[in-house]
Amino acid sequence: MNCVLAFGQEHKAGIHFEELSLEQAQAKAKSLNKPLFLHGFASWCHLCDFMRDSVYTNPKVAEYYNKTFVWVKLDMENEGKEVNRKLLISKFPCLVYFDPTGNPMHRATGKKSVDEFIQLGKDALDSTKQFYSWDKKYKAGKLKASEVPVYFKMYSSTGLDNQIELSNYLSKVPDSLFTSYDTWRIIYDLYRDVETPITQRILNYKSDFERIYTTDSINNRLLVNYNGTLMIYVQKLDSSGYIGLVQKIKASKLDIGPKIIAYAELNRAKMRSEWKNYEALSAPFIENYCKDDQRRLGEVAFTISERSTDKVLLLKAESWARNAVSLSDIYRNNHTLAILYYKNGKKELARSTAQHAIELGKKANVDYNISVLLMDKIEEMP
Repeated sequence: MNCVLAFGQEHKAGIHFEELSLEQAQAKAKSLNKPLFLHGFASWCHLCDFMRDSVYTNPKVAEYYNKTFVWVKLDMENEGKEVNRKLLISKFPCLVYFDPTGNPMHRATGKKSVDEFIQLGKDALDSTKQFYSWDKKYKAGKLKASEVPVYFKMYSSTGLDNQIELSNYLSKVPDSLFTSYDTWRIIYDLYRDVETPITQRILNYKSDFERIYTTDSINNRLLVNYNGTLMIYVQKLDSSGYIGLVQKIKASKLDIGPKIIAYAELNRAKMRSEWKNYEALSAPFIENYCKDDQRRLGEVAFTISERSTDKVLLLKAESWARNAVSLSDIYRNNHTLAILYYKNGKKELARSTAQHAIELGKKANVDYNISVLLMDKIEEMP
């Protein structure tokens, strides 16, 4: 018999798991008129282990969830395969909430803190925050244009692949609204898969997006999206898929096509840990395509600072990082520049730049502890 674990009793500081089948757990939820929580996991998932060991054992979690839900956990790659076919879970842990009759109400994926997990349970009981409530309204055409980006963002957090549905939605947006702010937010924040049909329509409107939202913003989104799709092919060892998409980019005559391809080649070397190849490709990529691209200037400079011992290349990377700072005086760029000053033996410049990075980190409310550690190393320099 396929068995899963249901959680319904407190045990010391956490949850005591009862052994029940999924069907028994659903019957129990119905008889108690309580919603059901499903923890969908995979045996190899370390984030699932974190939830089990650090969140489900927390007294606050136990108090709220034991009182509110019937608990079930299921290995989605073994006894949970049939459930997974219905729920389409591809990211773990997947956290799914059902009403007492077995209908899904809400879902999310990934690691959660104690407070986030308790809030997620509360959201699951709030019809204004439930994913499936929003999903019904979207499918019924009852969402306002300003609510659609919220819906697709929520869709992303569920672990479901929203790219096909997002492409379908964007394909139906009338021409008069395709460059509107609400549509642009969906494209910039949520559109990812360049293999979906909507890509060509976005490319057709590229000059309009550039005029309204700047060339940098649309080029950055296209560069990131194409690179992301190409790196998926690299990760899957799918050379034919990679080559096929590169050929499509070339055939499209896209103005930033050569930059996209060069960036992909650089990142392919990085993913394969081919560091000599990465070093050889980095300078031509920066010099040909990135003189005004602070994101890539900083990114490549940082990678070189971590991996290279070539003194000439480290000095080049320093100049790239310095250029990135001149274009955008933000924490990340200054931290990278401070590292390179340190690597190149320039103590005073390293110290002042690291201090500036720390000040920027404080103002931006980002974690700057790594810069504090760097400062300690700088002070040890002769």
